[in-house]
Amino acid sequence: MVEILSRFIGFMLTFPFLISLIVFYVSYSFSKKKWKSIHRMVHYTAILYIMAVMVLLQDLLGFSVVGFILITLLVLLSVFVILERNMHGEVIFLRAWKLFWRCSFLIFFFLYIILVFIGILSRIFSF
Repeated sequence: MVEILSRFIGFMLTFPFLISLIVFYVSYSFSKKKWKSIHRMVHYTAILYIMAVMVLLQDLLGFSVVGFILITLLVLLSVFVILERNMHGEVIFLRAWKLFWRCSFLIFFFLYIILVFIGILSRIFSF
């Protein structure tokens, strides 16, 4: 049972793009609303991209970057909370969190794509 779970998590971290598509299509089949399905996909799969980038960076660099990524995420969340306060006069944390989470998805989605290409190229030219 533990082996099946670890293989499933490994698959999800190796192919977060496929998981994103699956989440989008399942959500779209239930709601028939494109943007709501996209938002659900972003909400549910952002953590996969964050973890996949951590694994790819650890593989490429040879050391763990978990602390650096966590600090970066905390700073990014702080920026969104400060922006929320400056724009609206009060902090509505849920709104700041949604913006932070969507921005994190975009950042880590593009980082994932870039790191996959760098990893492929480094494996090709290392032999």
